[in-house]
Amino acid sequence: MGGSWAVWLDWYAEIYTGVKHDEAWDACFVDLDPDDPLPWDDGPKAVNERIAARLAKLKERQQEGPEPETEQKANDLPPGIPRIRPAAIEPVWRGEKLLIAPEPLPADLDPASLAGALAALKDELADLADLVADYPQLDQRPPAYLRQIAGRIPASAPTQAELFRLGHAKEVLDHFRCIVDTEWPDLLAVRYHALLLQFDRTARQFPKWRAFIQNAARASLTSDQIEEVPLLVEPIAAALESAEGQSVVDPAIPRALRALARPIGLTEQEAEALDDAMDALAFDVLESINNILKSLVEPLLGAAVGTGAAVKRYAKGFLTEADKSVEKQFKQWGKDVGPALDHLLKKLKKVTVYGGGTATGSGFLLPRLYQVFPEQFGWAEPVLKFLGLI
Repeated sequence: MGGSWAVWLDWYAEIYTGVKHDEAWDACFVDLDPDDPLPWDDGPKAVNERIAARLAKLKERQQEGPEPETEQKANDLPPGIPRIRPAAIEPVWRGEKLLIAPEPLPADLDPASLAGALAALKDELADLADLVADYPQLDQRPPAYLRQIAGRIPASAPTQAELFRLGHAKEVLDHFRCIVDTEWPDLLAVRYHALLLQFDRTARQFPKWRAFIQNAARASLTSDQIEEVPLLVEPIAAALESAEGQSVVDPAIPRALRALARPIGLTEQEAEALDDAMDALAFDVLESINNILKSLVEPLLGAAVGTGAAVKRYAKGFLTEADKSVEKQFKQWGKDVGPALDHLLKKLKKVTVYGGGTATGSGFLLPRLYQVFPEQFGWAEPVLKFLGLI
């Protein structure tokens, strides 16, 4: 294999050997920039050539390096905030509230074809569950879970949070493969494995999910970090639901965070038993928390800089990293939302994960994020220090 597919051969080789790249390199492979969409309608060769062109352009920029004056000014700039990354929760500011966008998630297929694919997946899940029910001597947990997932498949494009929760259900189905391969008749086992492929293909019709899966494959969370992730959920959700949080954060966000942390259809005990086997879910919860924190901090950082003489110097550095719409939002609701955000972040500053310090890091939530997860939250320490929150 070669030709236009060389970009993916190189991608796999670098991921396999542990080569680390920044977000600009990652962005070359995904379809998130509306100004530079990948030409899916023109076939895989055109898509691969566009990716190769993006990589070549990025390499040129990196070889040129920053201009001396720009580099000197960068040393004086306040810290920046990385872009929000694909995850189940990517909050947006609408008016004076941070909320989850209710719109259906865009897919590669047209609405009719997507509805057909979702219906076919739903039917296959239910049919296979019914077939296994005819074998009462078999462990009935897999077919029971198939029915639960079938009941969650929507008739049309889901929201982003809904799609990601369904996507993570496949991790549970993967866990059941050992039962299927050991106990089920061969024909049913083959059909189960085919169903997993159908499930994966259907989820990958959504570019956001594909981008997330690529990022999750590159993530290197340790078993200790994966074990830590569920402990973050309740303290953060509770803070967002506090009086300070409710003034600026839609209650759907903490609800979605709690729901995301527990796979569909599992009890708390069942979910805990699967924690080590669900790397992608742990990464999704972590990136969703990251996206929430970025969205809360961005307006405060911009407002803090905007009150001083540094605003002109900062504009280029911040606005190339943050969402362009944030600049307009500062002017629109900075006076009203700013104090409420400040109160919420000061509350988060006091939140503890364990109720006190631990041997592996601070027991306070905000420092613990960048101490335990430096790759994801390394940006937070300089930003929070700049804002006087730590």
